[in-house]
Amino acid sequence: MLYPLKLTPIYKHSLWGGRALEKLGRKLPKGQVGESWEVSCHPDGVNVIANGKYIGIPLTDWIKAYKDKAVGRDIYLKYATRFPILIKLIDASDKLSVQVHPSDEMAKQLENEFYGKNEMWYILSAKPDAKVICDFKPGFKRSAVNRCIEENRLEKWLNYIDIEATDVVYVPAGTVHSLGAEIVALEIQQNSNITYRIYDYNRVTQSGKQRQLHIEKALEAMSDRPNAVHGKIRGLRRLDDSNLSVTFLVANDHFAVELYELHGNMEETTDGEFFIFSIVEGEGELVFNKDSLPIQAVETVLIPAALGKYQFCGKLTMLKTYVPKIKAHIVEPLIRAGYTYAEIMKNVHGCKLSA
Repeated sequence: MLYPLKLTPIYKHSLWGGRALEKLGRKLPKGQVGESWEVSCHPDGVNVIANGKYIGIPLTDWIKAYKDKAVGRDIYLKYATRFPILIKLIDASDKLSVQVHPSDEMAKQLENEFYGKNEMWYILSAKPDAKVICDFKPGFKRSAVNRCIEENRLEKWLNYIDIEATDVVYVPAGTVHSLGAEIVALEIQQNSNITYRIYDYNRVTQSGKQRQLHIEKALEAMSDRPNAVHGKIRGLRRLDDSNLSVTFLVANDHFAVELYELHGNMEETTDGEFFIFSIVEGEGELVFNKDSLPIQAVETVLIPAALGKYQFCGKLTMLKTYVPKIKAHIVEPLIRAGYTYAEIMKNVHGCKLSA
């Protein structure tokens, strides 16, 4: 019988990383750790199962063995073991490079890869004057990127956004962006590791060399950007009962994210679909099939499609991630909650109905 999975994190070193994840209770390897991959089937890092009878098994092998029971019939038929979502913790002790990610179409064209990269950040902590970059300022022409880099004046054209803990930022593929210094974020994204750097503040690595830029590919990735709303997200809140409120944040064709704020108990069922819960605050218990699993911040749990009913108990703030059916999972519940179609399209970032 399948059960909710905890996974062993994969730590990634980086020029801009630090030791902030230790404050979240993590035992880090030596050096500057920039990322902890929490849920990944990417070739650059596959998590292994950390609990129960499947302990030590790579996530890709588990999906291959249990197929639709693991991730759901529709997801397995479409993606097989190319799990569509990657979730990570980011410690931006220093600012990240100014960068852009390609859409699915551009990822195929430029890299012959299956996934592009839409992403969102949930800010776990940030220094008082912390900022992120999301897009250029109005009036900037992308054709001027090269000249502005050569003349060392690109930074003045970047659109800076003030952020603080609990803020949510959506970054659709094709959008220039960066995390500023002294920010810890939970990042939810497509299963892609393609990044095109356009500016890196003239930093050098320990070997004394500057990191490679990818200007030409970045410009091509920017050219394929849809008219997607980006930046800070407020979302639309639905009060399920006195114990639970759910805020719909992001819903694109690749992933949906909802913010759960629980004070007590709640019960749901998988209905043949997988869900990932990332606990960002609090502690409690996940109850299933006469069994239970203790959970706390900052853990992530993957609930298999075949599980059926499950219950969360405790005082918990969680992000629920899944691959949505936009009409059934997003539009119809929010219409029932009293929101208009126009409000949904405006406030749930990435949301659109396919023709």
